[in-house]
Amino acid sequence: MYMSSHGSSTSTISSPTSSHTTSLTTTIRISRETKETLDSLKHHPKESYDTLISRLANLACDDEPLSEEEIEDIRASLADIEAGRVKTLEAVRRELGI
Repeated sequence: MYMSSHGSSTSTISSPTSSHTTSLTTTIRISRETKETLDSLKHHPKESYDTLISRLANLACDDEPLSEEEIEDIRASLADIEAGRVKTLEAVRRELGI
């Protein structure tokens, strides 16, 4: 992992990918703020950017997307909220006697 600063607001990250079957070296230019954000998301200071970006990309992919039925249920719930068909937790507890 190589990092160098160019100017006052951008950083260049060059990373050889060694943990995968195919090795690839690439360079990207990011803002200083983005680099600081990436650094703050590392599990430990020596975590490579390749590992970090791979972990973040995996988190962004939803392997169990919502079904159409679930989406419709959410829409119905939002309609209930907008129409004022809601109860506080306290009211529900009183009704259930808990």
